[in-house]
Formats: sequence, C-alpha cells, structure tokens
Amino acid sequence: MLGVRKRGCLSCRKPIDGERYIYVGDGKRVEVEAIGVFRLLLKTGFYLDLKETFVVPSFRRNLISIS
Repeated sequence: MLGVRKRGCLSCRKPIDGERYIYVGDGKRVEVEAIGVFRLLLKTGFYLDLKETFVVPSFRRNLISIS
C-alpha cells in the first residue's frame, strides 16, 4: 500500500470481501489491491479528487469510468 500512496493516493484502504475482485469485459476477474481517494492535477491547475477509486495492478493503463 505504500507504493500506492506515492502515486497520488490521499487515503487508501484494503478492499473488503465484496470488493476484492472486479470483472472485466471478457468475463475474467481481476484482483483489487486497494480502494481510496486519488488526486489528479488538471492542466488548468485545479485538482480533481476521485473517491472510491479501485487500484488494479494488473491493468497496464489508467482507466477512469464514471457512472
């Protein structure tokens, strides 16, 4: 979790039982390492805080999905 904090995590926690995995488009499940609030610095100089953000180490790229 220390490495996660270095990448912009303001507060992180370990996932509970129902949050440990997510399912991706091909039906496979991937492990969630942490859940937290991440801060993004926008080009305008403002910050955007993303709450309940899932950290999935097996993803090669950052993915933001808003619903």
